[in-house]
Amino acid sequence: MKSWLPSLLLVSTVAHASCERSSASSASPSPVPPAPSNLALPGKGTPPAAPDAGTPVTPVWQRGALIHADVLAMLPPHLKVQAGYSGSFHLGAFAADTAWQAFARDAGIAKAPALGKGQVALYVILDTHTNGLGPKTVTVDGDQLTVTIRWDSIAPAWVDTPGVFVIVDRPGIKTVRVRTDSDGHITDLGTYPMP
Repeated sequence: MKSWLPSLLLVSTVAHASCERSSASSASPSPVPPAPSNLALPGKGTPPAAPDAGTPVTPVWQRGALIHADVLAMLPPHLKVQAGYSGSFHLGAFAADTAWQAFARDAGIAKAPALGKGQVALYVILDTHTNGLGPKTVTVDGDQLTVTIRWDSIAPAWVDTPGVFVIVDRPGIKTVRVRTDSDGHITDLGTYPMP
């Protein structure tokens, strides 16, 4: 079992790739919030795994995949969470099937289903060429959907970048919370409004 988990350093909203470049060149640095208290840091002990809150939901479709990194500019506005040691997580959703199909095609996601009425394709992408991601659980508690993904911190050098894609029904859901599970260590990555 791993005794570490990368700390999260920065949370920001990204509209598209050009916003990311322009914010990086600004003169004043962004403040860095402290690491979330539920992280297992070296020498600090291991927090227990938090149970999934809410009622289990069966996704319409889900897949963990390696995708072509050059398609990240095609992502709709989303939440970006910088991992402390390597890359950033991109958290968001496709609400329009045409944008989802174009992204899936260019990303190399084979046989991505069309979005039906009232459905969205949620995504969690780590913009690095290492680690493994896979879908784990989806639960609903009131008007919040929680997506928990498996984060394997293996360190191969992929040609592509890892991502998780989950299609769910949208009615009644106002927010999406994303968590990672790395060998039982649960980390909240962030919450964003359902599009």
